[in-house]
Amino acid sequence: MNTSLLALKKKRLIIRDKNGRPNYVFKLEKFNWDPVNGFASTEVHPAFIVNGSVVDAIYIGQYQAVVYDPNTFQIEGDTNPSDAYNPYIAGSAHNYVAQSIPNQDPRVKIDFDAARKACQNMNGNGVNGWHLMTNAEWAALALWSQANQMPLGNNSYGDDYSDSTVKGIMAPGNNFGGPNPSRWLTGSGGLKTSHNRLKNGVFDLNGNVWEWVDGLKLVDGKIYVAGNLNAAPTGIGNSFQAAEADWFDTGMFVHWDGSATTIDFSNIDRGVSMEGQSPDYKSMQFDDIPGADDNLKKLTIGPVQTGLNTHGYDHSWWRNFGERLPLRGGAWYSGGGAGMFALHLGNGRGLLSWHIGFRPAFVVL
Repeated sequence: MNTSLLALKKKRLIIRDKNGRPNYVFKLEKFNWDPVNGFASTEVHPAFIVNGSVVDAIYIGQYQAVVYDPNTFQIEGDTNPSDAYNPYIAGSAHNYVAQSIPNQDPRVKIDFDAARKACQNMNGNGVNGWHLMTNAEWAALALWSQANQMPLGNNSYGDDYSDSTVKGIMAPGNNFGGPNPSRWLTGSGGLKTSHNRLKNGVFDLNGNVWEWVDGLKLVDGKIYVAGNLNAAPTGIGNSFQAAEADWFDTGMFVHWDGSATTIDFSNIDRGVSMEGQSPDYKSMQFDDIPGADDNLKKLTIGPVQTGLNTHGYDHSWWRNFGERLPLRGGAWYSGGGAGMFALHLGNGRGLLSWHIGFRPAFVVL
């Protein structure tokens, strides 16, 4: 790494993008973990396996992202908070650059491909390794937090449903207590909203806005994830530069039997499609989904243990037809369903809304 890109500021780490713009990141150092032995495992967590190499750390944006225009360096925010969908950023044909900085209205109304491209646009001029935060990276952070203490957040229209003393600074045009939207400025909710309860931690993982993450999708109920290699992967990993066509086929399906109100994971088939049903999705407490294999547990696609409330009351949403891209964390309205294990796999990559954002991450390549 070019050491000029990395600096410590008030015990927070900064990594700069191709234009020299600062990004506050948290350094998550490599750890071992598996569903049986937990952190006593001899097996490195897949978030640290990038194209066949084990990396010493991943660097996660402390704050939900904004985007800026590289020509003017002006942050392009939500100029019409009362409109749920416009103005928006759709698709990959744009040159906006993502940035992770505090006290900003997080960029919303951006679809999956646009969020991914904004993170890729951080690279250049000798800088390489920026990407849209992946589900494997989210999982590593979630498992670390589960073993320590879960962060609180903006999941109740400006405060936390379990602790009303947790309050942030409302973004311009947003409303504490409603009506929608009720976003707060990034990192403004205090240390209880940091994953490690410290100033150098990752903020707003519980609520505020849902976050697109890379490296996971459903295709007609089958689960695909980023693998341990950019091409022809032999297992799960965090190869974020791999084309989606080269992701790892987990062999696992979101299974619905056609009548139950619940789903489970299965390695046999996808069961009955939810398409055309009313409603055409299933929602379950994350803790209660049975059938996850070790790969799904490592990536927090399924619970490590079922029925024990060890994942809070975090909720999940599923559609087992079409292509579905993941959202994590919940939003200002999600209540107890928000949190680090909250997972929404019910939408396509083109979804744009005022409650969906993203964050960048970095790996030294």
